[in-house]
Amino acid sequence: FVRSPTQENLNKYKEKVKDVLKYIEKNLYKIAGKYDFSSQPRLHIVAEQIDEKLEQIASLLMEAEKNTLKLAEKVGEINGLIYDLYK
Repeated sequence: FVRSPTQENLNKYKEKVKDVLKYIEKNLYKIAGKYDFSSQPRLHIVAEQIDEKLEQIASLLMEAEKNTLKLAEKVGEINGLIYDLYK
């Protein structure tokens, strides 16, 4: 995702993170069941922190897309001005 920060890649990254968390949850609970359950609250706290970070990444990506749209708008304006010169 870092090399190509697009919405599509962010969605793929989110899915991979979800898969990892599901795997950890499934196996952590098995391990915790053998010993104690003190790890369960930590898993939920970390999962919430990960969700928060993913939302921050999504916000940053949206902000970057806004800037890209502004850039495209300015390029369009320049192209329009150049076109007007040829009329």
